[in-house]
Amino acid sequence: EDSALSRELIRRVADQKLRIEAARTLADRVVSDHAETLRWAESLGSEREYAPVVGDVFRAWFRQDMEGAGAALMQYPRGRPRDVALGRIVGAHLSAFDAVAAERFFDAIDLPGERRLAANRLHRYYTETDPNERKATAFRGLLSEID
Repeated sequence: EDSALSRELIRRVADQKLRIEAARTLADRVVSDHAETLRWAESLGSEREYAPVVGDVFRAWFRQDMEGAGAALMQYPRGRPRDVALGRIVGAHLSAFDAVAAERFFDAIDLPGERRLAANRLHRYYTETDPNERKATAFRGLLSEID
């Protein structure tokens, strides 16, 4: 299978930065076997290095199966990769004009930096896309609270 061959070739790239960038490109185009692709992503280096790849896998999965990706993401082990993926799903829900779901995924983010990024997206959404002064103010307040 082409994706299995691609994953193996990427795994063999010696330059870590290039390996992760190539993995992100492939992960964003995954069309099947998400569990295997997640295991592959986790084998690419440290948690900090493979976290963006996990985010890309979930974003691609979300485009194909919103409910399945969301359920799997909520079961994924807590940590940086999950929080990066949650942030990507917040953005995907906002792009689909589903702020209720975006806020639900936002609430699951643990890491302050990832919460800040997602809060910023929600603040912009409630300021520019679907103006709601109360929610915009709440997310602006969260931006200053998150350390």
